[in-house]
Amino acid sequence: MLMAFRNVSIAAKLSGGGALVVALIVGIAYWTYSAFDRVRTDTALSQRAAQVASTTQELQARFMSVAYANLAIATTGSVEDLKRFEAMSARDRERSLALIDRAIATSTRPDRQAALRDAREMMQRYSELTERGITARRHFLTASEQDYRSARLLLAQEISTAVGMTETDSPSGAAIRAYERAMRTAVDMAAIFLSTGADGDAATAGQAVAALSDPAIALDQLAVTVPKLRDVTAIHAAFAKALQEVIASRQVNDRIWFGEARPLRLVMQDQLTAIAEAAQAYSTELADDAVLTTDVAVRGTLTIIVALVALVVIINGALYRMIATPVVRLTGVMRASSH
Repeated sequence: MLMAFRNVSIAAKLSGGGALVVALIVGIAYWTYSAFDRVRTDTALSQRAAQVASTTQELQARFMSVAYANLAIATTGSVEDLKRFEAMSARDRERSLALIDRAIATSTRPDRQAALRDAREMMQRYSELTERGITARRHFLTASEQDYRSARLLLAQEISTAVGMTETDSPSGAAIRAYERAMRTAVDMAAIFLSTGADGDAATAGQAVAALSDPAIALDQLAVTVPKLRDVTAIHAAFAKALQEVIASRQVNDRIWFGEARPLRLVMQDQLTAIAEAAQAYSTELADDAVLTTDVAVRGTLTIIVALVALVVIINGALYRMIATPVVRLTGVMRASSH
């Protein structure tokens, strides 16, 4: 085989050597391009993952603003504050949905997109609960600040007038004073419930309202002889209804905000935190992989270049021997012939 290679013409040897060098250069270029294309891909994915993490963190901050506004709505005592926090909540909820949509569009991982879509559905449910909670709070404020407060003040005024018109030891005087004590007890129990929101206090307040029925019936029976008592019994129905409505509307308010919305908010906060941490970790992993790939590509390219230079030197040396040896011999023969 060596003899066959020696019998190959010099032109064929030169062409073969050049073709080998070109093939090696093409191979090096392709390998280097593939390595740096992977680096470019990893870098782009890392940037998008970082964007998802950043957007999710911004979403967390915006969602906390929503939670703050909703907590203020759930506990506010004035219609003016309710309107102000309602506008704040609506604005931040709209921005939160826009941020989730942006994160979904930016994300490249199907599992993360699915998690973000789940978070979006939870956000929509939370928005629906928020609207229900706002309606419940507005109803509670109307019932407590208008209906109940007006009926309570009017009833207290009528009771005070009736007490002043009756003797303490008379049947009508004893009845109106008994009703007054029962009414104050109901008001106090309702105040305790409105302060705590506890179910036990709601039951106690309801029992105190129900306990007003017997004194009210006694007043109605005595109104034949003392007509002024009829004014008290006329307002009693409105007062009892308003107080019961205050208790019921407060229970609805608390059930929506603290029984339904709050657990959903906590679950969503945990999910957003998990998404942000996973996206950040994925971004870091891709960035580290890009750095490692770049390092390997640079080292590999330098190594192959050195090897290629060495190969070219070897090929040149071999070609030199293949070409120079016959020429030297021919020159020697020509010199010998000339002598």
